[in-house]
Amino acid sequence: MPADARAAGIVGIVALLLTACGGVVPPARPTATPTARATTMPTATATATVLPTPTVQGAARFADATCRFAVPAGASVSCGDLTVPLDHTRPAGPTVTLHVAIYASTAAQPADDPIVYLEGGPGGHALARVALMYDTWFLPLLAERPLIVVDQRGAGASRPALDCPELSELGYAWLDEALDAAGRDERWNGAWRRCAGRLRAAGIEFGAYHSAASAADLEALRQVLGIAQWNVFGVSYGTRLALTLMRDHPAGIRSVILDSVVPLEASETAAPARMAAAFAALFAGCAADAACAAAYPALDERFAALVARLDERPVLREVADPTTGERHRVVLNGTTVIALTGLALASAAIVPALPLAISAAERGVDYSLFTALAINAAAQHRQFSYGLLYAVRCHEEIPFDAPQALATAGAAWPALRGAFDVAAYGDACAALDVPAAPARENQPVDSDRPALILAGALDPITPPGDAGRVAGRLSAAQAIEFPAASHGVAFDEPCARAALLAFVRDPLAPVALACLDEQQPPAFIIVRF
Repeated sequence: MPADARAAGIVGIVALLLTACGGVVPPARPTATPTARATTMPTATATATVLPTPTVQGAARFADATCRFAVPAGASVSCGDLTVPLDHTRPAGPTVTLHVAIYASTAAQPADDPIVYLEGGPGGHALARVALMYDTWFLPLLAERPLIVVDQRGAGASRPALDCPELSELGYAWLDEALDAAGRDERWNGAWRRCAGRLRAAGIEFGAYHSAASAADLEALRQVLGIAQWNVFGVSYGTRLALTLMRDHPAGIRSVILDSVVPLEASETAAPARMAAAFAALFAGCAADAACAAAYPALDERFAALVARLDERPVLREVADPTTGERHRVVLNGTTVIALTGLALASAAIVPALPLAISAAERGVDYSLFTALAINAAAQHRQFSYGLLYAVRCHEEIPFDAPQALATAGAAWPALRGAFDVAAYGDACAALDVPAAPARENQPVDSDRPALILAGALDPITPPGDAGRVAGRLSAAQAIEFPAASHGVAFDEPCARAALLAFVRDPLAPVALACLDEQQPPAFIIVRF
């Protein structure tokens, strides 16, 4: 195949993959056979709560409102604003407003226990994300019951929103700069300090934005809407929020789906090791696949050679922003390619193309996957409220990691070149000066609520081991691992969505689907050079 034909083919593959996954999930193992475990609910509820939790004291108000997001074509949705106390222990104090969407079920006689979706991040714009991926990801959830979507306090269309245009615009500004990891951290933290100072000057109390407060918001919403029980569906950070809700407000929960689990006791210091393991699994997976190994031999060495060459001679390309059509210059150096590959490992739709993309770039034939990933990452910064991300993490995650451990977590993985280091959290949290959370925010959650736990064997952010640890504390849990899935299993795996729907239909019955027995490792895309 001529070089120009090969390049055209790769560009087409990239376009299809990015369309299929709706952009890249932002960041973070060898394949395994799916396993499932089911138990029945005991009569008593176990709990690990050791301190009082915020209570809902009747101060919540809900009013109909015009939807403040682009409503997907064909959807039947009503919107409203939930006003709750900034601090649920002070019901007469300041308030925040959460924007809520209620998608009507497509069933003639829908169930009266809706699904409530909890976005990841923290800081992801749930309402915009659901609307963007409505047909492919969320419409199937409406087959039997309504879907409730909330922009968490501080995020998206809720008010106040802890947005940081200083950071979202930086994502575009450095596209054509050949920065190393330290240079990026310096630029990012400088922009974050400006954002934090601006938000603080506007009266934002960062200490009021955390998971326990968001869980109390959700309980207030359930009560004010008159819902006896609902089914909670959390993805990534949304699973941590769901676990907090299970701990603090279990009575209103009928079932829980935890997709790509973040345990409360998880440590940020593990992030570099997890990412290194995901890179190793990619290279080992290609080597173990006869077709991949023949088409892209010694993929790990070729990747290292690509990184070294781009550090010496960065490549400049021009690419269109998928959200605006505006064209941007993109510089690819070694550090950038490492970071973008790690980003791609979080999407099961893109993983099969990575050996092809690495080989094509190493040969100098084509860089389109990496430039597409770069512009997608820049675009997705605008769908994130970074003030909320740092408020939550600096309150309930970073205080439980020793500063020295954070500073040195990436040292054992020099091949990652600091692209996934967590040392910068120290400076980032210093800009907030929020109090550390109570010890319970770093303790495992015990619960008897029926739970379905979904894990992707390829996940570089929330690996299956985390799912297993959480499942061990939930007495009515079923855990399923998908060998070709990564981060956000239900979004990439139709079988996972089918399992989710079967589970919600009867949370106490074992999920038994033929597709679970048909799962295979990823099928790598082969283009011979």
